[in-house]
Amino acid sequence: MPLDRETAGDDGVWDVDLSIAWPELIYGRGADEELVSRLWDKERNLQRVRDEVSDLAKQLADLRKSLDLRSAELELLKSSKAWRVAEVLRKIVFAWRVHQQETANLNAIEQLSQKPTAPRERLELILDTARPVIDAPYHDLPDGPVICVIVPVHNTPRPWLADAVNSVRSQTYPHWQLLLINDGSTRLETREYLDNLDDPKITKIQLTRSVGISTATQTGIEAAHGDFIALMDHDDMLAVDALEKVANVIQEDQADVIYTDETTFSDKTQERGDGY
Repeated sequence: MPLDRETAGDDGVWDVDLSIAWPELIYGRGADEELVSRLWDKERNLQRVRDEVSDLAKQLADLRKSLDLRSAELELLKSSKAWRVAEVLRKIVFAWRVHQQETANLNAIEQLSQKPTAPRERLELILDTARPVIDAPYHDLPDGPVICVIVPVHNTPRPWLADAVNSVRSQTYPHWQLLLINDGSTRLETREYLDNLDDPKITKIQLTRSVGISTATQTGIEAAHGDFIALMDHDDMLAVDALEKVANVIQEDQADVIYTDETTFSDKTQERGDGY
């Protein structure tokens, strides 16, 4: 029963609007029959809901009986000799897998679930691969394109950073430049390694604060000199002939953009895994 009252006017008269809502209030001929019909409709809807609730209760009871039966079967299975033998085998296989994980490369998700391993230099993994014997500087492409390798660096462990830098220094292709962007590193070993790095083909850009890998990379691109740019992460290594192969493709196919694949490795093992 909403009531709307307005304020009094200048003449002091109050206007009151009164409205009454009563859905079941029916007057006139046939009103009784209409009310009875509505009541029966409600009764039928109520009965339909009761039937639905009853059906759901029966389904729930059946599911509980099925669950109890399956639980009893499972307990019976666990008490069997076959289950006990399988349990022993599962323990053996699990222990073997744990041992294999310690001696083999793990995928990314498995590595994240393992305890961290101290970083160590792994340059020997790529230097041990078949490498052409070079007694003199590479002369097949005397006028080959200059490739500037851009590496954003942020608190990189010294072994990883040393591997990245030395893998570029070990290239069979001589026309390269290395541009290291120190993205506001605070780790002492990272800053010390960069400070002690002295190579005329290596340029270091020091950022006073961390701006993120995207902005740091863009800073390197804007400062780069050369014909082509190669992007490399601070925990990666280049195969010894990587830039040589890239330069050959550039010369032969007049390529503007080149994609290269990867080989995965880990600080935990001596093994290498294929990339994509």
